Amino acid sequence: MPRRKRGEILMASGSGPANIWTLSEDCRKVRLAIPPVNLAGLAQPLKLFLDFDAGAVDQVIDRLTVLRSRMLPPPPVAGKRN
Repeated sequence: MPRRKRGEILMASGSGPANIWTLSEDCRKVRLAIPPVNLAGLAQPLKLFLDFDAGAVDQVIDRLTVLRSRMLPPPPVAGKRN
């Protein structure tokens, strides 16, 4: 197994979007679980969680949509609807 560099973030196997993004029990916030980060001087990896309200989620989606439109390859063209 390769050695990890200090501060390197590794995704645990099986940690897909369903495990990284979760909805709170009251359905008012979405939590983003950042993969644990190893930092020098800490005995345990640092666990980070970011909570977003609906407005913040909308802003993130809007920004990601803009950035995705500028990425290569371009997004697929939507199919025609009859």
